[in-house]
Amino acid sequence: MTQRRNVKPEIRPLDEADETREFPRGRSNVARFSHGSVSRSTLEPGWVWSRDIGAALGLEWCPAPHFGYVIGGAMAGRHQDGTEFHYGAGDAFVLEPGHDVWVVGDETYTSIDVVRAAPLGPSVVADVLGSIGGTPLVELKRVVSPGMARVMVKVEGVNPRDSGRAL
Repeated sequence: MTQRRNVKPEIRPLDEADETREFPRGRSNVARFSHGSVSRSTLEPGWVWSRDIGAALGLEWCPAPHFGYVIGGAMAGRHQDGTEFHYGAGDAFVLEPGHDVWVVGDETYTSIDVVRAAPLGPSVVADVLGSIGGTPLVELKRVVSPGMARVMVKVEGVNPRDSGRAL
């Protein structure tokens, strides 16, 4: 029989989150845990990702995946391939990177987003193709002053396709 380690639960209110990200027409409260993070986003009517977040980053499409649940309000969106979608209160959702989303209607949109931390240690894949797309990111904490943007870099040296190399 496998013994379980004695792990203490990690519990905290999202109103006392580790980080609050404020942006035009919205905010996200982020709680970080040893196995990932949970965020609650509250977005006002008229909020659009590409305008209210992406423009400041120089991005047209959201580069992050999302896995979550809508508490209230409604959202619509479009993937880079033109596929459109709509989801709202009571819906669970998964969005792949490469999308734009916007609040639909006059109700404030509120959702919970869950991000699982990368497993500790190296991952095992069936072949070299299984490692494509899993390039690790490293946060550079001394590049910007506290309270400013997070700066991440990709560690392309572990990418089997060497996508960081100029052709």
